[in-house]
Amino acid sequence: PVSPDPIAPIQASVTLTWDMPQSRENSTALTADDIRGYEVSAYNPATNERIIEEVKSLSLLVENLSKGLWEFEVVAIDSTGIRGSVSYLSKQIN
Repeated sequence: PVSPDPIAPIQASVTLTWDMPQSRENSTALTADDIRGYEVSAYNPATNERIIEEVKSLSLLVENLSKGLWEFEVVAIDSTGIRGSVSYLSKQIN
């Protein structure tokens, strides 16, 4: 018989949400039509796991996260490919 792995990783998910930026870094107005999408990255420094997704919506469900401290980053990308300021969040997965 096969016994279960006693150290099987915990798999969790996190839903990230954010607001659309209203202006560029130079303070000029920014509309929804100006934004191509958002790059969202998740990184666990303890396991060196990295997830990178590009989405058009203002939220993302990040699944299959192992136990540990995860660092999340979200950055808007405009229609010409210029990236905005990065927003950061850390979350402990137990």
